[in-house]
Amino acid sequence: MFEKIAAKFGSLAKFMHRKGDAKTSVNAAHKVNSRTLEQRVYDTIRSYGPKGCISDEVIRKHADHTPGSITPRYAGLRRKALIVCSGETRIGDSGLPQQVMIATEFAPNVAKSPLFDD
Repeated sequence: MFEKIAAKFGSLAKFMHRKGDAKTSVNAAHKVNSRTLEQRVYDTIRSYGPKGCISDEVIRKHADHTPGSITPRYAGLRRKALIVCSGETRIGDSGLPQQVMIATEFAPNVAKSPLFDD
């Protein structure tokens, strides 16, 4: 099963920058190793099991990367249905609520909700 999941890691550069972004952002999107980062972020979220985790917990586990390198991976993992939001929130370091993310294998009864509310 893990081999099947591992094949899903990584995002095309076109999904890692917005239309109209500065050339430096576009160039960075083409150079980032999203496969490795996505797998690390997924492994971290998965390690929390059915209780899930919030973004602050993932960021703390990856202190060797900036939050700006970690948080964009959530969208790719959500798009690939590897993680979902449970519908619950927990208070983050800022004192504000953050959504709880769970690896889909631990959340069979959770509807595939959007990662962030609109």
